[in-house]
Amino acid sequence: MTMNNSIAEQCKRLYISAFHDDEEFTDYLFSLFFESSCKYLLEGETVVSMLFAMDVTCGKLKGKYVYAVATLEQYRGKGYMSRLFDSLTAELKNQYDFLCLKPMSESLFDYYARLGFETAFYKKSFSLNSFSNSLTLVEVKNPNEISNIRKSLINESFVDYSSDFLNLLLSYCTMLTDNPLEPKVFVVKERLSGKVKEVLGDYNLLPDEYKNKTLLTVGNEYRFAMVKKLKNISLNNCYLGFALD
Repeated sequence: MTMNNSIAEQCKRLYISAFHDDEEFTDYLFSLFFESSCKYLLEGETVVSMLFAMDVTCGKLKGKYVYAVATLEQYRGKGYMSRLFDSLTAELKNQYDFLCLKPMSESLFDYYARLGFETAFYKKSFSLNSFSNSLTLVEVKNPNEISNIRKSLINESFVDYSSDFLNLLLSYCTMLTDNPLEPKVFVVKERLSGKVKEVLGDYNLLPDEYKNKTLLTVGNEYRFAMVKKLKNISLNNCYLGFALD
């Protein structure tokens, strides 16, 4: 086994132990992003901390979406993750404008604030008891179509995802619209749980199956994700939609 393979296997084991995703999703994640986006910290030949930093954009700004932040249990609380973020910031600050991430729990907002992140992305949560009209939604699987649909339905500036990022999300989410060319509504939902991760457009047009479900959309009701600015930029009123969580 080569050193690179050894590191990849260690990162996989750390990822699964921290996040409990199945091997199929984990293998797909690593096949898409390990070489380009996985950052890790070694203690000797042991991977002690890791994260993924995936390309995103916000208009003309270039960013990285940070995902799967994890440290081996016996090494936690010793500053390894802080060192990894310092290394990541130093590596990216000349070519990228920002980092963004979604904390896995409310308590982690304070932790990431200590690493230089600030709350910048918000969501609205709501449910519907009745519908003015119901459309038939069709599944969309093409990342370019998905990006174009979202662009047409989001009025403010927003974080946009790469094709690989969208393909990863499509591995466990269903994305639907009424019309890919002239969309009125767009939905992202997890296949297994049915959880709705994003609704855009006229949500009153959703089919009855969405009645009384918790729906997430653009709004300022609660804090959702954070940003670390690597340059002097403005991300006011910027939207970050569905996230890896």
